[in-house]
Amino acid sequence: MSIRTLSVLAMVVVLSACGGGTPGPNQIVVKTGENGSFSGTAGFGWTPEEIRKSVCTGSDGRATAPKEFGIQKTDTHYIVQGRC
Repeated sequence: MSIRTLSVLAMVVVLSACGGGTPGPNQIVVKTGENGSFSGTAGFGWTPEEIRKSVCTGSDGRATAPKEFGIQKTDTHYIVQGRC
């Protein structure tokens, strides 16, 4: 794993400690920030690939691949973070 990947995953762990509750199985909650950054949670009804395809949207409204993407599986849900 690269240092960049480890940094993203470390930030995911820190953000997960901030809470926000456990999403339902088919729920995904993603918040966007500055410079295209995002973080959020998703239930196990989503696959990691479905989450990756759903977090970024281009100016035309179509889904685009994130430039950076980190995902962590907890006992109850996924935690995601990255940059579009």
